[in-house]
Amino acid sequence: MSNEEKILSILENMQSDIGNIKSDIEILKENDEEFRSNINTILEWTDEVGGLLQVDLIKRD
Repeated sequence: MSNEEKILSILENMQSDIGNIKSDIEILKENDEEFRSNINTILEWTDEVGGLLQVDLIKRD
């Protein structure tokens, strides 16, 4: 195998690896969007519950 063939083989492997990395990044982006949405939902819920607890505590006094 000549040096040129070795270099081409290495480049092909690198291109394949880069393709896999791009795919993984897309999956991470999708998961990040879902994670952010879930966190925002939890934060909204805690705001609502916090408001209810404060009202409830005020009524008990």
